[in-house]
Amino acid sequence: MATDGEMANTMGTLGQIDIPTVHIIGKKDLCEAQSLELVKSCTRNTAQVLLNDGGHDIPRDAANTNKIAVAIERALLLAFSG
Repeated sequence: MATDGEMANTMGTLGQIDIPTVHIIGKKDLCEAQSLELVKSCTRNTAQVLLNDGGHDIPRDAANTNKIAVAIERALLLAFSG
């Protein structure tokens, strides 16, 4: 298994991620820094970042679930419109 440092060192070395992406990142996630670094490898105008107050899990409350659904729908629209 790769260490955090090894994973961080590979980000961005394989080129830009040029498909629409949705990043759901918890502010208490131990991997928050790596997740934010990954966003830098994505095309700026198609990468969506949703920050939440949780950890390394997908929020299940209504407000966050709605935001996630809207972001996924937007990513799909971007993917299929181009």
